[in-house]
Amino acid sequence: MATALEFTMDGRLMVTTDPAGGILVWDWALDREVMDITTGQGDIRDVAISRDGTRIATAGADRTVKQIGRAHV
Repeated sequence: MATALEFTMDGRLMVTTDPAGGILVWDWALDREVMDITTGQGDIRDVAISRDGTRIATAGADRTVKQIGRAHV
């Protein structure tokens, strides 16, 4: 079950999060998962993507914020 989702500005990628601290990046056009990231953050409540699509920020129920950078996205 996804707890949050966000699209990149160009609509090419969709990012979903889950209660276990996972982030899935989907290629919307190809209809397939392209990346699976584990944050170790626990229940992720919100997600945001930078304008250029190279960074993802998550907010957890534990009141932490994590940023995943260019190497992962």
